[in-house]
Amino acid sequence: MNENMLLDAIGEARPDLVEAAHAVRKRNRVWPRIVAVAACICLCLCGAVPALAAADVRPAYELLYAVSPSAAQRLKPVNLACEDNGIKMEVVSALVEGDTAELLVSIRDTTGSRIDRTADLFDSYSINTPSGTVGTCRKTDYDEETGSVLFLIELSTMSGEPISGDKITFSVREILYAKSLYECPVELPEEPSELRPASEARGLIRGGSGDLEAGKDGKLVVPGETETPLTRGVSLTGWAEWDGKLSVQIRYEDILETDNHGEVCLIGEDGSTKRCLYTVAVRDGADSLEDYVFDAAEAREGSLRGSFTTGGGLVKGDWQVTVPLE
Repeated sequence: MNENMLLDAIGEARPDLVEAAHAVRKRNRVWPRIVAVAACICLCLCGAVPALAAADVRPAYELLYAVSPSAAQRLKPVNLACEDNGIKMEVVSALVEGDTAELLVSIRDTTGSRIDRTADLFDSYSINTPSGTVGTCRKTDYDEETGSVLFLIELSTMSGEPISGDKITFSVREILYAKSLYECPVELPEEPSELRPASEARGLIRGGSGDLEAGKDGKLVVPGETETPLTRGVSLTGWAEWDGKLSVQIRYEDILETDNHGEVCLIGEDGSTKRCLYTVAVRDGADSLEDYVFDAAEAREGSLRGSFTTGGGLVKGDWQVTVPLE
């Protein structure tokens, strides 16, 4: 089955069958290409209502992307603006030159003031192109008068060849707003906490920084029964010394809804700032427990200070724009 046959046939697929196939695909993340092909063929044979050719049905395109990204993009209708949950996303400008493309997209609240200069796409965006590209998205400006945040999407081909195809699709699922930055001293309780081998939590380790391999072979603080709040959604859960190191543990609450995060640094007597040797972040339900590990001798000569970013609100939706590559 070639691209044209897929394009013609998927336009005849019934939306309810597409939704059912899409649900199966979401439950099984490891989805071999042959299963994707089979699903599309089944959809094509079962349908008789040409709804998908006239409407932008996302599950259908996600199924088709699994088989042929170029065919999926050819089927996408051009749509330079969309609105969901009172939030409008709109393409301001687009530039394609050789192997690179740039899209400037604005996001604003049409019903209130949820969108502010702290607005963040929360890593929920995706960029679909007809061929292999790498892309980034970053916030560039905030217009206080209109309440609009501008994001710049930059794409380049992996091969260095000119960008091919006729459309680019940019989509967003979540927007975080009203974020706050808070800095404060981190004062340790008198009594240290218990420790456990990091190997016991290996399946729950979600990341870290610095010498993470050393962290996986080290020890982690066991959260105490009493925690010290530092700011909204952030608390000190305990500390301990081991093998000449000082571990300080911070709890970031509900990270998938708030994007609460931060760091703890060592402030020297001369006012200099020194980052920790490494960090290890461990999942704890919806929270993240992060151990910051310092040289214990250095820590005794200075003081600890935290810098934390907390989320205020999260709006979920389905925002998607498709831009012609002309």
